[in-house]
Amino acid sequence: MPSSQLLLFHYLYQNKVELRAGETADMFCISAMQISRAIKQLTALGLVFARKDGVRTIIYSNERCQDLFESARPHLLNPVRRRIYAEQAELPTGLPLSGYSALSELTMLGSPTTETYAFFGKSGEINGVDALVDNTTQTEVEIWRYDPMALSKQPGVVDALSLVASLPPIDDERVEQAVDGLLSNVWR
Repeated sequence: MPSSQLLLFHYLYQNKVELRAGETADMFCISAMQISRAIKQLTALGLVFARKDGVRTIIYSNERCQDLFESARPHLLNPVRRRIYAEQAELPTGLPLSGYSALSELTMLGSPTTETYAFFGKSGEINGVDALVDNTTQTEVEIWRYDPMALSKQPGVVDALSLVASLPPIDDERVEQAVDGLLSNVWR
């Protein structure tokens, strides 16, 4: 579930042993029921443990953050529901970079020929087509399952963990090195 992934990524970014799940619900405007389901899903997968502290639920793990992320990787949901190509001039302002555009912004990887942006699917509609027709006027838009800026610490760019989850299987050594470098920066 998207809420499970948000909760897990928020926990990883906090880099603390414990996290009060209710704080995450408030932060991301997720209902208490969604957080409960997310906790159940993450504990069922053996990624985190949960305990009660009064009425609050605390999640925790005995693994280091990077090890927990690697354990979670096979279960991660691609936050991108769909990709379309839209006219650059018709895009709403302020869309964050995503895909290889974000990776090039966050690492030393060169920029792709077509910019990629993320758009939260529940915040409206963007008109586009399924195939790139003209890379001088069009841009790639990823329609996301959750707010692409919900976890981001850098303005105008999606967060690193969601970015890694959104990338297609990597068959390029330069991209692999960029992803590894990006993740090592997260774990510092």
